[in-house]
Order: sequence, then structure tokens, then C-alpha cells
Amino acid sequence: MDLQRLVSRVVNELTPETGYIDVSGTTWETLQLSQGYEKPPQGEFNSRLHEVIHEHYSSEFRSYRNSYLDKTDKYATVDYPHINLTEQQKWLDHRQEIRDLPALISANSFTDLNEFKIWVINQSGSLEIGDKLKLSNVAGYFVKGEPSAITLLENCDFSPSINTHVYYSNIVDITGKSIYSNVTVDEYANLSIEHQANYTECNYYSSNTISYYSNVVTYDNGNVYSNISVEQYNVITPENQVEYTPILKYSNVYETDKPHRYVKVITHYSNLSVSNVITYSNISEEDYNNLITVTPSYTHFSRTDEYGMEDKISLETYNDLPEKYRSMYTSQIQPSVTSNLQPNYTHQSIPIPNKIKNITVDVTAVNVKCRFQ
Repeated sequence: MDLQRLVSRVVNELTPETGYIDVSGTTWETLQLSQGYEKPPQGEFNSRLHEVIHEHYSSEFRSYRNSYLDKTDKYATVDYPHINLTEQQKWLDHRQEIRDLPALISANSFTDLNEFKIWVINQSGSLEIGDKLKLSNVAGYFVKGEPSAITLLENCDFSPSINTHVYYSNIVDITGKSIYSNVTVDEYANLSIEHQANYTECNYYSSNTISYYSNVVTYDNGNVYSNISVEQYNVITPENQVEYTPILKYSNVYETDKPHRYVKVITHYSNLSVSNVITYSNISEEDYNNLITVTPSYTHFSRTDEYGMEDKISLETYNDLPEKYRSMYTSQIQPSVTSNLQPNYTHQSIPIPNKIKNITVDVTAVNVKCRFQ
């Protein structure tokens, strides 16, 4: 699966008004976009990427299904030499089951490319890894049997036991993130002196002056306002002044060299800590086992030309040379090379309880992981 391509598709879907954006990174934390563009919201990105990945799994599964039907076409022909009519009918029914599979496996059932979860009933007893599964007589549920193109990937005894999901993890990035913790003035007052020392006071300075004076007169339940300036207020008689109300104008600042002219207002107290955000790369047990690769040894031939440059040729090229030129070359054995990336990963496991359904008194179903073919 080309995860980078799917991530790029999701980012461009979520930012359609910007035109096409070049994207690198396969998780929200590692996303890098073309200069000047911001990442989409994390929750929206992760939700859509989950949908797109499972849509991709579902599409690929249909391709596997179609390929399988092409390979088994011969069993549906009238002249195929089945041993009896019962065997012939088995294959006809089986191929119909395969055609119906995409409708029985939702996109969200996929756990990986060509791996998915289905419900299996206990009509054939306990199941083991490698058992083949086919549709049962209970609609939408599977049972052990053949012919089949579905292989079980985990043991199943139909008990509420706990399976273990094994994977391997590697840290690919550690980024410091500032985390603020705020408390109210009352909450701060209730903290111990030791804890108070971890917080910083957040405040501003406030001052007020009279902006103007206002008088209101009511006529027929309606208010009529009359406003005058401070200068006008100062020249009217005291008898008239009492009819006006001062309207205040506030001025707030965060820093001042004249604190006596302001009132300090404490809004809250804040604590800043730095937490490491760790980005992991997780791989399956199968991928982990493939991290050890061996390049086998091989033979090549070399010579030094008249300019002092080394000329290397393969065994195949050497074999095609005329005999008189072969003597110019010396055989050399390139030793095998083993590459082992496993030490970069650590073993992890997660307990996963079985999902169980009681279909009837005697029939129990468990949700198990399988693969096609």
C-alpha cells in the first residue's frame, strides 16, 4: 500500500480551496506541506485517513476476489471432470459465495491489506490457524469447511479468552510540546506554597476616566438621552449637575511604569511545562521478521585499464567475452552481506479479548482475523 499517496490525497481533499499541495509524512505529527500551507485539523485528518485506508483495502480485496474467480472459472464449466454432481455443486456454491464476499465484509472490517475480521460459528468445534472457512447455513456467518478461499489467522476456541496482538515499535521522532495549566485566583489561593511557586501571575492594569456625562428623560415610556462633554459639565450649575451621570472610559495595559495610576487586576495563574510528543513507527510481526535480509555472495571480474580505472563486469558479461579478452580479467568473490534492522525495534503486545455473540442457545460466534487465500 502506498500510504504516502493516500495521505497526500486526504490532505488535498481537506484543503480543496488551496490547489494541489505537495505532502510528505504519513502521520499528522510528521506531515510536512508546501511552504505557506497549514496542516488540516488533526481529528479531521485522522478520521478521513482511516476511511481512505479502509476504502483502499476494500478495493484491493475486490481485485483479489476477481482474480480468484478467474482462476477457478474452470470448475464452473459443464465439461470439467468433477468426481460427482455433489462436488460440482460445491464449487458452484463456493464461487457464488466468493462473489458475495464484498457485501459481507465491510470496509471497517479490514485490519491490513487482504486481512479482515469475520464472524465464525462453532458448528465445527474449535478452530486453528490455517483452517479454511466458508459460509455457514446461518446468514452472514462462516464455518470451517472447503472449498474455501478464506484462511484463519488465529486460533479460536469460542471462549471469552484474550488473544495477544504482537507488533514491533520504533521511535522516529521526539518533539517538545509546551503545555499550559491555568488555575483561577481562588484555586491558586488554595494551593500550598510549594505548588504556588510553580505558577506565574497573569494580570493587567486598569484605569478609568470620565468620558462624558449623560442625562436621561423619559417621555411616554421612552428614554431620551442628553450627553455633554466634561468641559460642558464643569460650567453648569451644581443644581443641573446632579441630573447627569458620569460615563467612565477604561484603559487597560499589561505593563506600566506608573502603577499608582492603575489598579492591578489578576485574571489567573498559569503553569508551563514541556512534554515530549513521541511519534512511533509500528510494524507487524511478519514485517519485523523480514527486517533481516541477506544479499548472497557472487563472483565478478575486474581489470585495471590504461588510465588506472577499475573496470568491473558480471559473470554473464565475462562469459560472453572472447577467450583472448578473458585473460585480462581477474575473478573476485563479493562476500554475502546481512542487513539486520531488528535491533531498532522493540517487541510490544496488546491483550485483545475475543468478541463473542450468542446466536442461539447452541450456536456461538466469534469475530476472528482471516485473509483471502
